[in-house]
Amino acid sequence: MNDEYNFDSETVPVMIQSYMDWEETAAVNAAQKEAKRKAKPHSKEPSLDVVKKERRSLHYQERSKAGRKVGLSKSTAIRKVKQMTSEIAEKLLANEPTLTVVEAVTDHLSKEFRDIQIIRRSMENHMKKKCRLTYKRINPRYYGRNKDETVAKRRDAVAYWVSQNIDFMNECAFLDEAGFNRSMHRSYEWSEAGTPCKIDVQTKGVNVSIFGAICKSGLITSFRKQVVLTARSGKRTPTGEKSQAPKRKGTTSSNFLEYIEQVLTTLDAANMSYKYLVLDNASIHKAALIEDWVGRRGYKLLFLPPYSPFLNPIEEF
Repeated sequence: MNDEYNFDSETVPVMIQSYMDWEETAAVNAAQKEAKRKAKPHSKEPSLDVVKKERRSLHYQERSKAGRKVGLSKSTAIRKVKQMTSEIAEKLLANEPTLTVVEAVTDHLSKEFRDIQIIRRSMENHMKKKCRLTYKRINPRYYGRNKDETVAKRRDAVAYWVSQNIDFMNECAFLDEAGFNRSMHRSYEWSEAGTPCKIDVQTKGVNVSIFGAICKSGLITSFRKQVVLTARSGKRTPTGEKSQAPKRKGTTSSNFLEYIEQVLTTLDAANMSYKYLVLDNASIHKAALIEDWVGRRGYKLLFLPPYSPFLNPIEEF
């Protein structure tokens, strides 16, 4: 064998040993498989794979049988069922879009057709792939934003600005304020599969108000105010004594006037040719002392119509 295949004296022993090692491993594996087969208890019940195949076959047979009853082929019957499911789901969600998959479709179909079993995961996949619907977080929108009355006020305001030849880009500064809590946190977080996301937060965090003003060139100035605590007056406890517990005092017209003064001083120092301060119609912005003070400084207040924050560029800043 050595001369016929030109194997040297060192290669042959290695090949033989490798073959023997393989034979030994194969024999051990065969013995283990035989032991498992003998140790397995005899049962008349079919294996799980056989049961699945039988159920799948029966499932398709039932589809074919149902299709023949109405004069349809199996594929056409399946397509019709999917189409019907999509129509039912879309109709339900059109009336009540906040329903979950289980509430909207699975439970409804189970009640409509009592002899069928619907798997939730299959229904979710059908909703995403066939109906192209996904369950999203709701973004609340003010109910009066798109009312006819609001739209009319918005149209009248824009018409007035046009009639006064107000140049938003070159004559207006845009102001607004926003409040937030120091204990705010994001709503989503990465976590291991199967484990909930939990964070420790303070229930009585500090509230802060941020004032800002921008123009076409960028930020004019900003101002931060922390909500102060003042003593309660006139409120009595169940025992009849006056409560000394502090209460939170939010942003007032005086606070906003303080910021307005800061904005006007910055504009005058930079020789910016702005005439109008664009604001929303919040009550603290419409105080008489603010309008009088701004007028004395040579500026005018320009209030936006209600429910129209998108007309103020600082809302997107």
